[in-house]
Amino acid sequence: SRWKFVVFNVGPESGLIAGDTTPLLVKRGDTVIAPLRIVTIAKGMVVAEYDPAQLQKGIRPELGDRVFRVKPLGS
Repeated sequence: SRWKFVVFNVGPESGLIAGDTTPLLVKRGDTVIAPLRIVTIAKGMVVAEYDPAQLQKGIRPELGDRVFRVKPLGS
């Protein structure tokens, strides 16, 4: 959280590309923690940034949170 980035793995069929304008969401259960913007993808590892100003006080992305597309692939 100190660097304002999250890193996660994706499979080869994810369809994610760096610079994609469709934002991602990091969620904990049904709660949205933060919107993400993809910075880079290399060998299935995605680095995405978030804006700390959009987080609720005391809440930060954590290990175990899930990442979703705002719109599913093909929408």
